[in-house]
Amino acid sequence: MVETLRTVGALQTVVLCKQAIATAFPAGLPADLGLIRSAAADFSDETEAGLDALDNQFYQYPDNLTDLLYEYVSAHPEEFGHVMGEWRGSNVLSTDQSIEQWRNEGQRKIVLRVNSDSELTQTGI
Repeated sequence: MVETLRTVGALQTVVLCKQAIATAFPAGLPADLGLIRSAAADFSDETEAGLDALDNQFYQYPDNLTDLLYEYVSAHPEEFGHVMGEWRGSNVLSTDQSIEQWRNEGQRKIVLRVNSDSELTQTGI
C-alpha cells in the first residue's frame, strides 16, 4: 500500500503509513494478513495511543487522495483508459479488501480501487 501511495503522489500519507507500521510493528510488517490481525488484537495501550495520534493526523487529510488518484488515472490512459469529465462528487468506501473512490460521470460510475495487493484499477459501472 505504501508504494501505491508513493506512486500516486500521496507523500505525506506515505510518511504517516510508515510511522504507523513502525509504531505497530517495530520488527517489521508481517507479510501474512493473519499475523497482522493477530498482532493488532494484542496491541499495548501505548501502541494504541501512538496509532490513535497518527489516525488523527491522517484524518486531517494531508494529501487529497481523491484528486491524486484521479490525476494518476488520467495521466495513465494506457493502463486505465481515457477518463473524461471533471469530478462532480466523490465518496470513499472502505472494506477489509479495498479502498474505493468513485465519481458519477453522466450515467456511468467510475470506480478507482486500491486492493489489498496495492493494485490500482479503474472500472466503469
